[in-house]
Amino acid sequence: FEWGVISFVIDDDKFEDFIHEKASWLGNAATNSLFLIKKSIDYGTQTPLNIGLQFEQMGYAINSQSKDVAEGVSAFLEKRAPEFQGK
Repeated sequence: FEWGVISFVIDDDKFEDFIHEKASWLGNAATNSLFLIKKSIDYGTQTPLNIGLQFEQMGYAINSQSKDVAEGVSAFLEKRAPEFQGK
């Protein structure tokens, strides 16, 4: 845990519930944000650090203008679950 390599330790009998919970979370997340996160990680591991950081900054700039980000902020301020549209 202290190295940050392992995030969870799950008992065998709770594994399926844990997986369903994580899959549900992913299914309800902002798809464009998840896409940009994945691309940033993939791109960042294949390029020099400065190029990877530029790509991440570009993704952040694009994503910060999305309707899903506005929905996420509104939902947070209103203390409700967000309803992302993938836009």
